[in-house]
Amino acid sequence: MDDQKPKPEGEKQPEKPSFWKTFPGILTGIAAVVTAVATLLAAADKAGLFSAPPAPPSQADNTPPDPSDSGASTSGDNSPIVQDTDGNVTITVGE
Repeated sequence: MDDQKPKPEGEKQPEKPSFWKTFPGILTGIAAVVTAVATLLAAADKAGLFSAPPAPPSQADNTPPDPSDSGASTSGDNSPIVQDTDGNVTITVGE
């Protein structure tokens, strides 16, 4: 039971290891770094840093619509036809 005796003033107590040198400290440090990197990646993705820039419109997209062309065609399978006219989307059933 020597541990319970007070140490003389001249004798030093053994130093405890730093928290960062213990296993829980190392795990805490690793978890903090992983969390920080994941947060930065998520923020960068949300800001659009990882997405490709939008492609410039092709010359075919810049031609004015022909008023005589309805834009609708039938494929012969009676599936619905989606027609986009000046930003309005209408669905008609092919006959």
